[in-house]
Amino acid sequence: MAKGRIVAAIDLGSKYIRCVVAEYSDSSAKPELTTLGVSRVQSKGISNGEITDIQEASASIKQAIKEAEQEAGAEVRKAYIAVDGINIKKSIHIGSATIQDNTITENDKRKANDAVSILANAKEVRTIQTIPLYYTVDGSEETLSPVGLSGSRLEFYAMVVQASTAKIENISKTIEEIGIELEEPNGILLSTWYAANCIQKEILKDDLHDIGVLYLDLGHSITNIAITVNGKIKYCTAIKLGFQDLKKEIVNRFGIHPNDAENLLVNEGLLESVFDINEEELEQEDAIGYSNDKTINAKSIASNDTFIQIKKSDFTLAIADKIYRQLSKSVQASFAIANGQIGLIMITGGMSMIPGIDKFLRKAFKKEIKICRERDSKKLPERWETSEYAIAYSVLKAETEKIEKKKETPAKPDTKTKFKSLYEKIMNFLEEMF
Repeated sequence: MAKGRIVAAIDLGSKYIRCVVAEYSDSSAKPELTTLGVSRVQSKGISNGEITDIQEASASIKQAIKEAEQEAGAEVRKAYIAVDGINIKKSIHIGSATIQDNTITENDKRKANDAVSILANAKEVRTIQTIPLYYTVDGSEETLSPVGLSGSRLEFYAMVVQASTAKIENISKTIEEIGIELEEPNGILLSTWYAANCIQKEILKDDLHDIGVLYLDLGHSITNIAITVNGKIKYCTAIKLGFQDLKKEIVNRFGIHPNDAENLLVNEGLLESVFDINEEELEQEDAIGYSNDKTINAKSIASNDTFIQIKKSDFTLAIADKIYRQLSKSVQASFAIANGQIGLIMITGGMSMIPGIDKFLRKAFKKEIKICRERDSKKLPERWETSEYAIAYSVLKAETEKIEKKKETPAKPDTKTKFKSLYEKIMNFLEEMF
């Protein structure tokens, strides 16, 4: 039976809803987050990150929670909801404060932070998160800790994440339908930022923090993208491209059943076989130029006693057309934003589980590819050793770290209590004297 606080995160995907239930314990010298149960159920009533049917969506989320609860042996009463998509706006806002006495104080920092919140307010949209990026003093180098520095003007750079009021209300109504509460203060969170930030800290540790990292969450219908440089988030965006687009391309190009297209990719390892070449060949080939005229034979699962024959070279072209040419625009733009500092591409999401996707991306973009897996959770079932639960886990990890930081921050002395105590001492002294 769990002794600590039960925390849960739900990743709302277009194809699957994933839930992670964990126990947060701060009773020891080092607080721990132990995952107790995970689940994955078919997503209904959700499309491209939007709730399209409250009843269907709530039923799917409820089932995901139920299965995770059963595995965890614990009840979920509150949860974080991880969302993203092309309809969620991410923009950089700058708040500023004029320094009075040439030395930055906590009050100056607070003024700059508040200025961002004022700029971000709008009637038709709601701010989900304000993600701190960095501060500058008189336009100088970036800093995360400006208090105590000398200067006349403090600027606070933050990524403001916003969604339509209707979108947020639909998510809230869906959660209310289930009978659980959102975690406070911000229960609806941007999945891409959490995953990119937390995965880099947890999985890459300290050995790769000094390089630029491109994070790709390859989902069913949307690919979410984030850039970190020197451990700090620089950019987030989303494009309408996912596993369903790749599957449609194969169906249309080769005239096969959708079930066969998915089977070729996931179970038959078609992509893996196309790029099944050694390291030397991988380095020598140009971008997607690898060609192989061998024919792939696979039994159809949609039609009995039927075999599918596809040339590897034709399949490579299908992949190149649908994935490389669309994804490369965003990837190349990311390289430009990071000033060419990208040294690694990290991938998560359902499409990252396709055998050979890492070889394809490495060949396409000439960068090291890392499929993100959580290495440190020894008590988890084997299916955790995939990239699909990375987002939900990352949300829990980051939010519980905030709890730790709040406890580490010494509380400010209560001025009223202090003066009240002093007043009582004076009155007692006067009573004793007179």
